Amino acid sequence: MGKLKTEQSKHQKNQMKNIFLLLTLLFLVCSCSNNNSSSSSNSQLFRDNYNNTSWADSWGDVYTFKTGKLFYINLKNQGSFFYNVGTYNNINYDNCIYKTVNNILVSEDADTFSIRQTTSTGIGSNCPATSVIFTFQVLNQNTIEVKTNYDGSIDSYIINKVNSVSTQNAVDGTSAGLLW
Repeated sequence: MGKLKTEQSKHQKNQMKNIFLLLTLLFLVCSCSNNNSSSSSNSQLFRDNYNNTSWADSWGDVYTFKTGKLFYINLKNQGSFFYNVGTYNNINYDNCIYKTVNNILVSEDADTFSIRQTTSTGIGSNCPATSVIFTFQVLNQNTIEVKTNYDGSIDSYIINKVNSVSTQNAVDGTSAGLLW
């Protein structure tokens, strides 16, 4: 009978060890997953990180990022424009009337921001449907690479951080017929 109690006691100890190990493992897994979710929720999106910052290209055009808009652009000698996500109808651009122009947010994370503009076939001479993708990729705190894809023709250029530029009098660029 004493041997049976000893066996039961060993069995109970083993069960307690297993339960302790299981609880410890469960605690560690929960701790890791909580840390991951809190760090990802602290990670902001591109326009949050670069809100109210301005960036100039080599031609003197200045891009400004703000939450709530795709972007602003101050075109040298032409004025200041902003772009929203949305569908626009009957847009006059370059001697063409485009029945539909779509501005689309493709993707956005902390350091990359990709947007797309598509047009329907326009009415006029040489007015094909088009697709343009702009991707802004942060290289460092003062430099962003802009990659463009105009219907398969790919290019890139650099924009550098400058003092903030006012966007107070900016007008909707798509409605004004200023397509990308």
